Amino acid sequence: MAIALRNKDASVLRNVINECVAAGFPELERDIQKCRETLDQLVGGSGQLRSPTSLREDLIEAIQEKDLTKLDNAIRDCEAAAYPELSMDLRRARYTMETLGGGRGGEATPAALREKLKVAMKMKDKSGFEKALNECISAGIPELDADIQKAREAFALHSNMFRDMKTSASLREQLRAAVKEGDRKALEKLIIECEEAAYPELGSDLRRARHALGKLGGGRGG
Repeated sequence: MAIALRNKDASVLRNVINECVAAGFPELERDIQKCRETLDQLVGGSGQLRSPTSLREDLIEAIQEKDLTKLDNAIRDCEAAAYPELSMDLRRARYTMETLGGGRGGEATPAALREKLKVAMKMKDKSGFEKALNECISAGIPELDADIQKAREAFALHSNMFRDMKTSASLREQLRAAVKEGDRKALEKLIIECEEAAYPELGSDLRRARHALGKLGGGRGG
């Protein structure tokens, strides 16, 4: 992470950020935020970014209050930030807003994001692909799940890194079951699988799994 910050390479920073988010270690939060702020400056931004915790709190508050205006504002803020670890929170916010008759909220649409991903894949540009994929993941739109998985598999095949890839939904479901059941062996196995998959949207789930494993006397896992 320190090397990426010194070199100030946008593509490298994106990779490092996603790897660190996917790892699910809470002590990396400040470093991740610093990298994000540096990346924002590299692409012409001010570097003044809100943290995932702050954005999540806004989403939770809006969901609890069932306030359409707050929901829409919080969803737009999350879309702008594009933090993959907020994807499930954003998904819940969109669902709440829809049940209240306010639509999905924000500006992102499945069609527009799907098209961005297709274009990036055709260009066969790693940096562009990763940016488009991150945007799709971060959007918190369930209809994109299959597109995200297919894109990951296609890119892995193109990079000669293809393997049997579980979906993030499958890994999340197994993590949550292992945490609920207090299954130490399952947690140890799943944490390793999640580390290998390196899906940034699983960062929060992996953090909870590491915490649960620690309480069972198994350390942090991995």
